[in-house]
Amino acid sequence: MTIKSEENNFLVEGCRKGDRNAQHALYRFYSTQVFNTLLRMTGKRDDAEDLLQETFIDVFGGLNNFRGDAKLSTWIQRIAINKAAALLRKKSIDLVALKNIESVQEPEKEILFFSISQDQLQKEIFHLPDGARSVLTMFVFEGMSHIEIGNILGITESTSKSQLFRAKKLLKEKLEKYAKN
Repeated sequence: MTIKSEENNFLVEGCRKGDRNAQHALYRFYSTQVFNTLLRMTGKRDDAEDLLQETFIDVFGGLNNFRGDAKLSTWIQRIAINKAAALLRKKSIDLVALKNIESVQEPEKEILFFSISQDQLQKEIFHLPDGARSVLTMFVFEGMSHIEIGNILGITESTSKSQLFRAKKLLKEKLEKYAKN
């Protein structure tokens, strides 16, 4: 299901006027996507649920400031990502640059042939360390650059690259173990 720009405008205007039906429709349309982003970033269902509610409180409260320069979905996702990043910073997530890695290069490309369910892959991602999981989520699933990730998480671009490298390496190791079983 897609939402057309005109429908977006109609919903936004309805939400700005306090129309509960428009708010419910907007929430219903975007909540699953936002929840999945939050769950990938935090790794905890309870945190993701809390942040989802906080995100939409901010969305409805801030729609008067939404100018339409970006897509509505992008604006909503940015609010959610900022909420998750703030929670991760508050919990003092250790986003340590990997000092033992001389260069942040992609590991040699190896092709693993095995079958893994989406649920199993998600489970393996959730078991990554918080910092690595957050950077992986923002880079791979949200398409953010390392500069954007660094700005949101309060880390350097090189730390973001190191965390992505670490996430990929750990995920590869986990998947190789899974493949052997």
